[in-house]
Amino acid sequence: MKERIDNLTEKPITEFVPGDTIYISKMENGRQIVYFSEFVSYERGVVRGKAIDWEPGWAGTHPHDDGKEVKARLSKCYLWGIFPSDIKMGMKWPHCHWFDGKTKKVSGAG
Repeated sequence: MKERIDNLTEKPITEFVPGDTIYISKMENGRQIVYFSEFVSYERGVVRGKAIDWEPGWAGTHPHDDGKEVKARLSKCYLWGIFPSDIKMGMKWPHCHWFDGKTKKVSGAG
C-alpha cells in the first residue's frame, strides 16, 4: 500500500454496502497485515471484505491475493481519515478510527 486512502464516514458498519471500503487488520503467519478491502458483509460481529491492497507490500506477492477474501472481528477493523472534531482537539492529520463494538461506529463519529 503506497499511501492510505481516506474512507472515513460516520455511518455504522451495519449501514455499509458492497463497494464501501474498510481496513482489516490480521495476524497471518505471525505477522501483522493490514488489508485495504472492499466491504462484503457484516454478520455476527465479523466483517468480510475483498482485498484491494495490503501492507506490508511483501504480504501479497501472489497473483491470487488481489480479491482475496479477508475476515476479522469488527474490533480489528478501522477507517482512515480526520473528523472536524479531531482538528478542534488539535489533531491535524489523518489517522486510524477503530470501530466500537457497542455503537458499531468508528471512534469520533457523532
